[in-house]
Amino acid sequence: MKLLRTLAGGIGFLTIAPLSFPVEALSVLAFPLAGGIVAALIVGVRVLAHPAGPLVVGALAVAADVVATRGLHYDALCDTADGLGGFMDTERRLGVMDDPHVGAFGVLALVVIVVVRVAVFAAPQVSATGLVLALAWSRSLMGVVLLESPRARPGGMTRWFQAPGEALRVASVLLLAGLSLGVVLVEGLPGLLGVALGTIAGGLLWLRAHRELGGVTGDVVGAVGLLAETALIVGVVVGGAL
Repeated sequence: MKLLRTLAGGIGFLTIAPLSFPVEALSVLAFPLAGGIVAALIVGVRVLAHPAGPLVVGALAVAADVVATRGLHYDALCDTADGLGGFMDTERRLGVMDDPHVGAFGVLALVVIVVVRVAVFAAPQVSATGLVLALAWSRSLMGVVLLESPRARPGGMTRWFQAPGEALRVASVLLLAGLSLGVVLVEGLPGLLGVALGTIAGGLLWLRAHRELGGVTGDVVGAVGLLAETALIVGVVVGGAL
């Protein structure tokens, strides 16, 4: 029963699902399920709004994504872009990320990511199954980042995921590998391109956070997931169009 509550806590943590259970390191194993739930909602929007055309479909799909996740990852991207942009020392970067106001880097990052996601969510090259796997994959990547990274500062949501056991760390990596394989099996070579682009994009942001902040914050984890997910779907769309 405790295991189920912990996993339910992971779903409630990343979605609007009313599951108010404790969150801990083990909860990361439920992160892909949270991604699948959000993806199912987006797929439903794509089907229902299809007669309205791709622009409307993409816009409504992004709106559904924001509602289902409480805008958590988009807000994280804004804060991370502001914190990692420009020339500042580590303490100043962390202070900027705590500031509720959005700066120029955050606005630019948000506009770009929303425009790109509106386009790719409506693209016919991405199958419904592929979209579900993509969102599950990005949440799995977030789990790996959480378990494998030091905290950039004390406190914050990352404290819930510290000191994971070796078995959990291995399980999280295997889960990510399995979802990567699933994307490739479903989408073929475009899926392989997508996984490669997603891993590179998320990895580069992760490395920059390590260099500039000495670790990750909750905002960084969310930004890595959103950026990697978007890059993966873009790779599938581009690969499918070639």
